[in-house]
Amino acid sequence: MVLDGPMWRLYCQKYTVKGKPGTIIMFKSHHSFCDGMSTMSMSLAMSAEYDRSYFVKGADASMMARIVTRLSFPFMIPFLLWDTAQIKKDENYITKNKQKGFSGVMNCDCTEDFKFKEVKELSKKIGSGITINDLISSAITCSLKKLFMEKGDNSDSVNIVIPASVRFEFYPKREDVKLENKFSAIPVVFPLTETMEGAYPKIKKASSKLKNKFFNFLMTYGTYAFTFYSNAVFPKSISRRAIDMVTPNFTMGFSNLPGPIKPLYYNNHDKTQKFYAVASHTYIVVSGFVGLGCICMSFCDSFKLTLTSDDGILSKEDNRKLIKYIEDFIRGEKLRMKDV
Repeated sequence: MVLDGPMWRLYCQKYTVKGKPGTIIMFKSHHSFCDGMSTMSMSLAMSAEYDRSYFVKGADASMMARIVTRLSFPFMIPFLLWDTAQIKKDENYITKNKQKGFSGVMNCDCTEDFKFKEVKELSKKIGSGITINDLISSAITCSLKKLFMEKGDNSDSVNIVIPASVRFEFYPKREDVKLENKFSAIPVVFPLTETMEGAYPKIKKASSKLKNKFFNFLMTYGTYAFTFYSNAVFPKSISRRAIDMVTPNFTMGFSNLPGPIKPLYYNNHDKTQKFYAVASHTYIVVSGFVGLGCICMSFCDSFKLTLTSDDGILSKEDNRKLIKYIEDFIRGEKLRMKDV
């Protein structure tokens, strides 16, 4: 989005399906306006019924957990600084293209719709404690490995930045919903492998710190608080400079945002039609000099992945190729585990 205009836009497009008229509502915003959780909550707040059962069940933080988290974040700063200092700049086909500069032209592609239930069952069949997130992460890293090998790049790992929400609770009532940014980014080093079977144990190990919910939330909240108070004290130019210095180290930004798990209905809405537009196609552009963003968005009984890249670092052809590889690796696992 242009930075000298509104930070959000709303598009309404009329269409006809099976002889019935309808309207597609497309919401577009700069990330400085709000994050994905706010967008999802806003969609729920405008529906006929505001109830958190429309989203994946999650527990609100207790008062004790909130107090401990707020008191602990100053002690997390050394860990945060140490983690940041340990990040080595990726030297691969994508990051090397960043030296040429960004074009400002974005490539956007997506996978087919996957049935959430089928993928969940697939992860159980694979076993060894492999989660849906591990499955998706393995498909992404195997796809990157395949693309890199085609380009003569033998990289064996990538830095990926993953955003995580720092909200203590779900917005209690529709009146409480705010369009805000309450998230922080977590850096993760993922190994690259050629096969899904080889990727699973490595991805599971690499993502283990993300599965320690309390420690993960402490780190996420610590990063958020550190950034928030730094921006309040120091000039914005310093924060901008810090982002510009750190983000080139990463190959990709990856976001996993759960959408509604059942259809949202609106007043006078025809309940024979399901409302999916809120989450069916969501694309992200990562801040700074990352230039490649992938998002996994679930909506009702399905989910899909979308991929956005700057044409300066990944061509339109390669963007389509990469998202197709991700889709094919997931499909391949469904076939491999079909009779298990």
